[in-house]
Order: sequence, then structure tokens, then C-alpha cells
Amino acid sequence: MDAAEAEEWSRWLVEAMPWVRWGRIDWSKVEASREVTTDSVMDDLRELGIPDENPEVIIMWFAVGRPVLETNLKNVLSHMDDVTAVSFDTWIVDKNRRFVLEHFHEDDWDDHTLGLVPGARA
Repeated sequence: MDAAEAEEWSRWLVEAMPWVRWGRIDWSKVEASREVTTDSVMDDLRELGIPDENPEVIIMWFAVGRPVLETNLKNVLSHMDDVTAVSFDTWIVDKNRRFVLEHFHEDDWDDHTLGLVPGARA
């Protein structure tokens, strides 16, 4: 993804989700959110109304200068250890702007938070 498109996605994420001052999504303000593990993500998405078997996603990291990548969710989940090792905090964003999967640096290696984007339709 080129730098301009990556910047657009970063801006969208900051505006679409509520944030706490230390750089984490404020999940207490996201009505449809839950703690998940890598193995439960696909089932959790279905329970939240996202029926796609393998949605296209964007991977973003907290570290400035890291690339923003496009892939599919199953690919991310198959390589989650590598994906989250790139930087402290990682966000996996649905290309249709329906959900965000966050891995925060204070969470255990296989603990993530999944939530629907406020106002998005599944």
C-alpha cells in the first residue's frame, strides 16, 4: 500500500474508534466488543454478525514508519505471532470498515480485543 493510502487508513482508524489517552482503543465505549483469542476470532466475528469466511483486512502497527499491509484475515490469524511481533501495538482493520481487532502490548501474546466499528453495518 502506498504512503498516501496508508495515511488515509490511519486517519480513518483514529476518527472511527474512541481512544484513551495512552493510545489504546477505548473498548468500554464500543458496544459490540469482546476479548478474543486468535483461535476464536472467526467464530466471534460470526456471532457479531460478520459472516465473511475470510474478509480482506489492513494491518497497522503503532511504530511510525512501519508499512501498512493488505491481506486476508485467515492469513493474519495463521501468522499472528509474526504479525504482532512487528511492533508494540497492532490493529487489524476490515477493508469494509466493519470491525477492528486490536493487540495491545500489555495483553498476553494470544489475547486480543475485537469490536465492531461504531455505526458500521455488519
